[in-house]
Amino acid sequence: MISQSESSIQAAIKKGVGKGGSESTKSLFARDGTGRNIFGAGMNERRFVFLLNVLRFDNRESREERRKDDKLAPIRELCELFIAKCSSLYTPGTNCTIDESLLNFRGRCGFKQYIPNKPAKYGIKVFVLADSATYYFLTGKIYIGKDSNYDPNFSVPTNVVLELVKPIENTNRNITTDNWYTSYELAMELKKRNITLVGTLKKNKAIIPKNFLLNGDIGVSQYGFDAMGVTILSYVPKQKKRVILLSSMHHEKYT
Repeated sequence: MISQSESSIQAAIKKGVGKGGSESTKSLFARDGTGRNIFGAGMNERRFVFLLNVLRFDNRESREERRKDDKLAPIRELCELFIAKCSSLYTPGTNCTIDESLLNFRGRCGFKQYIPNKPAKYGIKVFVLADSATYYFLTGKIYIGKDSNYDPNFSVPTNVVLELVKPIENTNRNITTDNWYTSYELAMELKKRNITLVGTLKKNKAIIPKNFLLNGDIGVSQYGFDAMGVTILSYVPKQKKRVILLSSMHHEKYT
């Protein structure tokens, strides 16, 4: 049996999934054929509104004190429970991806981000580790500003990746990243954790040989190998454009 409080949570989730955030409760529970039957099946409208008003995911008495050190305090416990469940209920394939996602949100929030090249532009930024084949969310981290727990010996992108890959450490999986995350430093640290890395590399990295950045004919590839098992590939996909990739997974000359 599902309790009424659980039913109200499910109904609230369905409201969000169905993009009914701006739709009135009366409209959702309407009995004239215009409402949504799933809402009335669990409880009546009055009970739903009551439960929604009294439902809490956090201790309000200590919230303001915790908020001084943690902007995510009101939903911290709920987020961690959700992420823990995502990690425990799914076994990813051999390839995973790390990137950031911008969740569309224009309300009041102390860590709302503006990223002009994203479809939503305004929202909450989340760093995500996902299965490359199924896109399943394995774990994530909401960006709320500078993290004081980061290791000062590593760059911020490296710290982000090392935190996210904890569920797949020592599994010989591979992760793919874009050029904000990819670095030789990251490849070496992941290697210690039995994880390989493939990713595009920014062209200002000191490890890239100068001739890898020169103009070349379309389709030309250049390879660089080091004793630590890291490969750098320079590829010309079109005129006057070079793409640089770094891999600790590949050790031969093939593109």
